[in-house]
Formats: sequence, C-alpha cells, structure tokens
Amino acid sequence: MTYESEHKSGYVPAPGQNDTELITLGDMTAAELFTVDKMKSVISQIKEHVATFVPDITTDKGRKEIAKNSRKVSTSKGVIEKMGKGLTQEWADKKKAVDAVRRDAREALDALRDEVRQPLTDWEDEKKRKEEEERKAEEARLAEIARKQSEEFERQQQELRERQEEMDRKEAEFKAKQEAAEREEQEKKLAAEREAQAKADKERIEAEAVASLCAEAKIDKETGKAVVRAISSNAVNHMKITY
Repeated sequence: MTYESEHKSGYVPAPGQNDTELITLGDMTAAELFTVDKMKSVISQIKEHVATFVPDITTDKGRKEIAKNSRKVSTSKGVIEKMGKGLTQEWADKKKAVDAVRRDAREALDALRDEVRQPLTDWEDEKKRKEEEERKAEEARLAEIARKQSEEFERQQQELRERQEEMDRKEAEFKAKQEAAEREEQEKKLAAEREAQAKADKERIEAEAVASLCAEAKIDKETGKAVVRAISSNAVNHMKITY
C-alpha cells in the first residue's frame, strides 16, 4: 500500500500493530478532547513525533519506515474521527431526547396557554361576532336608506313627468283654443267683409236701379228709392204709384 492510498483511505492497522503511539490519550474523554485548545495540543504532539523522524528513501527499510509513519498519522486521525463520531452520536441521541421532551413540553404548554387564554379568546370571538352583526346591520340600514332615496327620487321624477305632461296638455289646449279663436275671429272678419261687400253691392245695385228708374219714369230720387226698395222686398203689388 502506497503513502497516497493510505493517506486518502484513512487506513487503520489490524489488532496487534503498534501504530497508535503518536498520541497518548489515556483516560481522556471525547468531550475533553474536542475543544479547540486540546485538539491543537494533540495535533502539535503528532507533529512533534513526525518531526523527529528522518526519512531514508534509499533503502527498503527506510521506505517501509516512511510508510509506517504515514500509517501512524492516519491511525491517529482514525482514533480522533472515531471519538468525534461517538461524541456527535451521543449528542445526537441527547438532542433527540431533548427534542422529544421539548416537543412534549411545547404541546403541553401550548395547550395550557390556550386554556389560560380561553376566556379572552371567547370574549374576542364574541366581540367579533357582535361587530359582524353591527356591520351587517349598518349595511342593511344604509341599503334601506339608499332604497328609500331611490324610491323618493323615482317618485319626484314621476311627478316631474306628470307635471310636464299636464303642462304640455294645457299648452296644447291653450294653443288649440287660441287657434280656434283666431279661426273664429278670421271667419267673423271674413263674414263682416262679405256682409259689407254684399251691402255695398246692394247699395250700388240699388243706386243704379234708382238712377235708371228715375231717368225712365221721370220721378224724383226719393220716390225712385222707395220703388226700388219695394220691389226688392216684393211689396211692389201693394203700393200705389202716383205720377
């Protein structure tokens, strides 16, 4: 086995080999060993033992001694690793035990905490319940106000529509009456004009008839008017004309 393979594999010699002589641990416990100062002391001890060795690569025996010293370092490392693993396993077991006790304590105290706090929790829950009821009641109140306002707005709008319709109706009636009055006035005016025209035509015709009668009958104008008027009223047969 070469130095490199021994060093990397962490080689530990078989029972009976005296390769652990680089360190002297005695009754030292792993907890005592695994402190910064003590570990530095042990490593220094190993370095001092190695430093006293003078390697001789020229002879077979010298090469074997080099390999042997390398194994001693690896063995020392193995001893330290084993003690360290044992210590960490002990700590791990203790940690598991502590974690189990801690878990039991946590669960017990959590339950106790909840029990102690229960009156306050109940009060808070009741307070939340009341606040929720008040919130819902307030929402219902505001919704009712909004509903009434909406109904009032719609009622006012309906009144405005009805008022507008009434105003439009009255305006239409007024306009119709006004137009009827204007038509009646126009008809009266036209009738008066027709009557005046008829009267004028009648007077003109009568005047022409009187003039013609007076000229033909050699009578005066007033007599002529009386004769024409009598004829016009179909009373000529009841009159006695004197020349």
